[in-house]
Amino acid sequence: MRLFIAINFDKSTSIAITEIRESVRLISSQGNFTQTANLHLTLAFLGEHDQKEILAIHRAMQKIEKHTVELHLEHLGSFAPKDNISKLIWVGIEPNSELNKLVYELRQSLTIESILFDESEFVPHLTIGREVILQDKVQSIDTLIRFEPIKFIPNYICLMESIRINNKLIYRELCRQYLL
Repeated sequence: MRLFIAINFDKSTSIAITEIRESVRLISSQGNFTQTANLHLTLAFLGEHDQKEILAIHRAMQKIEKHTVELHLEHLGSFAPKDNISKLIWVGIEPNSELNKLVYELRQSLTIESILFDESEFVPHLTIGREVILQDKVQSIDTLIRFEPIKFIPNYICLMESIRINNKLIYRELCRQYLL
């Protein structure tokens, strides 16, 4: 099972993010754009795990303190792969000490439960497109599309499974832990 722990968005936030994604799609010649149902903020990527590890992962999630985290989605950005043509396009989240604390506690709890995860530095972003090629050869997408900041307070975090059904990527919630 390919797993990750994430914050999912409510309907109104997802709609606002979808509008931004569609603005990017309009100025792109190609790309693989994230489905609205799959929009999320990854807190910890766990990778491949067995079904029997889900209880330990859920225990780790239950150990974190209650948090009120206000997310501010503020700008677009991109990561360019080696070809420097296609890009991964993301919505950036304003730096946030409560979010960083939540991620730190979650990762500490996963370590205590002996759950392996990707220990890369946490860079809060929401992927809206992969392998995107923009019509204009600009280096910074945030100069093309601007939007009003989106504020969101998550109520819970989720353990998610990434699966492919009929060649379509689906993220399925396995369990959740409330933050408030």
